[in-house]
Amino acid sequence: MAIDPTPLLRINTLDLLMIWGDLVAAYYGRNGYGTDTAEIYAFRCADPGAAVRMRSDATQLADEGALAAAQGLHAVLGLFIQQYRAKVKVDGKLYGDWVAARPLTHRTEVQVCP
Repeated sequence: MAIDPTPLLRINTLDLLMIWGDLVAAYYGRNGYGTDTAEIYAFRCADPGAAVRMRSDATQLADEGALAAAQGLHAVLGLFIQQYRAKVKVDGKLYGDWVAARPLTHRTEVQVCP
C-alpha cells in the first residue's frame, strides 16, 4: 500500500510525534486510554491552519479543516501499519480508505493490535 506523504508533511512535527507515541503505546497495550486504544484528537492530525478552520463558524471552512484532519490521520495510520504490521480499527471499524473521506471533527479512538 503506497502512502501519500503530503498530509504527513502538513502535520506539526510535535503533534506527529505525539500521535506516533500514542500509537506505539497502544500497540504494546500500554496506552493510558484503554490499553490498546489511542485517543487521537483532530487538531493534531492536520496543519495548524486546518485546526483553526475546524473551529470556524463558517461551515465550508470547518468542513475543509475536518477533512484535512481525516487525511492526516489516514496517512499516519497507513505508515504506522506498514512499519509495525499492525491491525488498526478506527472507532471500531477496520482501517481503510474510508478514514480519509470521513471528516474528523473532534477525536477518534484508534485500537492497535500486533
